[in-house]
Amino acid sequence: MSREPLLNRITKQLLKDFGAGGHEPGSGSAAALDGLLAAHLTTTVIDLTERYASRSPRYQSHLEEHKNNRLLIKTKVLPQLESLFENDSVQFDKVIKARKDRLGEKNSKIKHEKDLIVNAELRKATEIPIQIAKYCHRIGEMATYVFDYGFISARGDSATAIHTATAGMLSCLSIIELNLQQLPADDWMEMIRGVKDKLEIKYHQLDRICKEKHHQLKKEADEHYRFEKLMAEYKAGKHADKILSDDDLEKFVTNLQQFIWIKKDKLFKKDSDQLTLPMQVLKPQEILIRLMKYAVIQKESLGRHYDDTGAFEVAGLINKKKRVVEVSQQFPVETMRFTLAHELGHALLHPDMLLHRDKPIDGSHTSKNLTERQADKFAAYFLMPRKQVIKIFRERFGNEVFNINQETVFMLGAGSIQTFREKCQNLRGLGRELARANRIVGHKFTPLSAIFGVSDETMAIRLEELGLIKF
Repeated sequence: MSREPLLNRITKQLLKDFGAGGHEPGSGSAAALDGLLAAHLTTTVIDLTERYASRSPRYQSHLEEHKNNRLLIKTKVLPQLESLFENDSVQFDKVIKARKDRLGEKNSKIKHEKDLIVNAELRKATEIPIQIAKYCHRIGEMATYVFDYGFISARGDSATAIHTATAGMLSCLSIIELNLQQLPADDWMEMIRGVKDKLEIKYHQLDRICKEKHHQLKKEADEHYRFEKLMAEYKAGKHADKILSDDDLEKFVTNLQQFIWIKKDKLFKKDSDQLTLPMQVLKPQEILIRLMKYAVIQKESLGRHYDDTGAFEVAGLINKKKRVVEVSQQFPVETMRFTLAHELGHALLHPDMLLHRDKPIDGSHTSKNLTERQADKFAAYFLMPRKQVIKIFRERFGNEVFNINQETVFMLGAGSIQTFREKCQNLRGLGRELARANRIVGHKFTPLSAIFGVSDETMAIRLEELGLIKF
């Protein structure tokens, strides 16, 4: 009567069989099971990647390779590993029977013949884990590919697939080493040792990848923890008391920007694929909504308000209790954007502020009130990061510091030095000219103020602060 295939047994029974102290199933079948598990986990991630590809362009360029891998797994890898899973137990059973048949044999000639049979069966049994190891390595490569280019939220599955395939390889190598200890040194032994040594190299490569992927996930988890901890502190206003100068505030904003960039995938989700430059994540409205969990409402008008300076048209309103920011559409886009960044500053820096109305602001005037000045500075640093402004300014104008001279005036097509100086009048005027400049020696480009989404005046002030211009 034929034996029931091992893989047809229910999982609980199969596990009991592995622990029953016999050789059916044995360690070779366990290694094949590692490979089978890794293969199925890999196809799971490929299926998920294909399902989400229409929502995220990041997956689309790798779909063809994923499909090819899935086809290879289903048509070759899985059938072969299933066969090897069964064959390992069958073949090792033959080894056990041959050994039992040899026991007690007194006739040296017959014993020698039976030794040859045992060795022949053991060689066949050794070649099976070699094949299993090769398939485990191939699966490990495919699992690595889906870890790097597959559905990002399923990297637990792809990481497990890499680790399981690696474990399968190591199991096979251990089995091979053990079997070789029981066989004579001959041509077959030399050939198998060469194959085994190559598999050993591939195993160590895959094992290194295992550790790298684990380190990557650990690093991301640590970053997530630091980010969430920092955000909780920001929202609670715990960092506000530490800001004693403009330098402190700029460092605070820079730290925030770096964390936003690191966590852009989580914050912007499917939209993060379009965010390829750090500047592109500096969206005050989106940060208020996605990070601070505020509702942001644009209204045709927020009415008029009165303070000790008189009446003014309200440009922005923050209600911390209800977690709502409102912004008036009565003002230019640049003013609305600066107002939203200003309100983000209030949300992060001023925990005691519950309800507050703001005047129209674009960063071109500095408030005497400390709280308002902090929010203004926050907005300027947030919208116009130091490194990015300096980098783009120098790419545009090719100077460490812009001085008015024959070369720079010619570059701008601004006539004579005297004419250009009269047009600018002072340092601020020069800043405005460079903020709105859209052409150098006939070459057109986007003005600095448009790149950073601020007014010409605000951009000019930032250029002054950074020491990029001289009059």
